Amino acid sequence: MKRTMAMKRKRNYTWIIRLIAALVVVIAACTQMGMVYHTDETYISVKIHSGDTVWRIASAAAAPGTDVRDVVDEIMDINHIRHSDDIYPGQVLQVPVETGRADTVKEVLHVQK
Repeated sequence: MKRTMAMKRKRNYTWIIRLIAALVVVIAACTQMGMVYHTDETYISVKIHSGDTVWRIASAAAAPGTDVRDVVDEIMDINHIRHSDDIYPGQVLQVPVETGRADTVKEVLHVQK
């Protein structure tokens, strides 16, 4: 009887340890999914003119195949903008672009070099 109880306890502890290990792996995987490391990214300063929108700027800055909504979110996060309507003429925004595309994006957005 004592032996059976000891075996059940050991089995329960083994199960708990496996569960904890699995949770650690899942949590580590989830935290890594949201982190993207951009090695070829730089920032350009864009002065806002009348009629400019965050969407237009993000569309010009987005690399081919990149979702423009992600670039809009990144521009807003970097520049501490709550709503895309919170930009005004004369404001300077930092815009993320791939290093190889910086000159092209500057040209499209009429940024002075």
